[in-house]
Amino acid sequence: MYYRLRRLGIFCAVAAMAASSWARAADPVPAAEPVVAAAAEDAAEAMPFTPGERIVAKLYWSMFYVGSAVFEVHPIETYDGQEAYKFVMKAKTNAFADKIYKVRENITSYTTKDLSRSLHYSKHHTEGKDTKEIEVDFDWEKNEVTYSNFDEARNPVALKPNTHDPLGVFYYARWAYKDGMTSMDDTLTDGKKVVESTVTIVRKERIEVNGRTYDTILIEPDLKDVGGVFKKTKNAKLQVWLTDDDRRVPVKITSKVVVGSFTAYVTDVQQVSNFETNTAESVISSLEAQEGGGQTAGEETAPAKPSMIERWFGRD
Repeated sequence: MYYRLRRLGIFCAVAAMAASSWARAADPVPAAEPVVAAAAEDAAEAMPFTPGERIVAKLYWSMFYVGSAVFEVHPIETYDGQEAYKFVMKAKTNAFADKIYKVRENITSYTTKDLSRSLHYSKHHTEGKDTKEIEVDFDWEKNEVTYSNFDEARNPVALKPNTHDPLGVFYYARWAYKDGMTSMDDTLTDGKKVVESTVTIVRKERIEVNGRTYDTILIEPDLKDVGGVFKKTKNAKLQVWLTDDDRRVPVKITSKVVVGSFTAYVTDVQQVSNFETNTAESVISSLEAQEGGGQTAGEETAPAKPSMIERWFGRD
């Protein structure tokens, strides 16, 4: 079990980059699968998220609740002289899993306001006794990206146009997806290498998550350039279910690898007015206190009042 929960750190990162290579173009859907025609490429599109959005998810290993993750859209800031989105993801194992293998993830991404490319990426990571302080700096004047860990920088790597980081690309994909796509391609970097990758749009399907029914879009990122446990697993798979609406909220993420099955279920979508007073840490602590470490999948505690996800989608 130690070895399996040791890999939870990988899944926390996967939760952050579940869309780890999405983008701009797609093939037409076959006639056997009729869909609404995609909007014209130059049409003005509303963002599927707004500053203040917070997505809250529970992480499971097999049937056991072992951690929580929070994804946030912070107010637009000026970064490197231009307006930029700030995206934040935080994840941690709970007290149950901490006794076996402690994981903490704190990831921040800055992207241009039009989401066309990343500007900076940082990852503060603890997994067991291993700690990393990663900074990835995008220099678009030189078209290169530099990775550093505890201020020890690697040699710069050449950038390709419109490259995204592993967290920023997730939000870019929520905006870029159009009804009728069968695949999406994008360029992604973690600062060490720049790769081209593809996400396959598998199908639309209705699923049930924590007793609630959603119409969703099932997608599968290509894992051929993903290392670690995915590389070691034959036929490794990562699947993401996005709501089939203009918000495209990821309500479920699963990965099946050699060390077991991991799943993230979204439990709430909030609109936060002040992230400094209403912190991700307090949300995660409250969730753990409410539900307890080691809870099995399907054991739900009803919220005291309707959450935003309930107001959006109803209490089906």
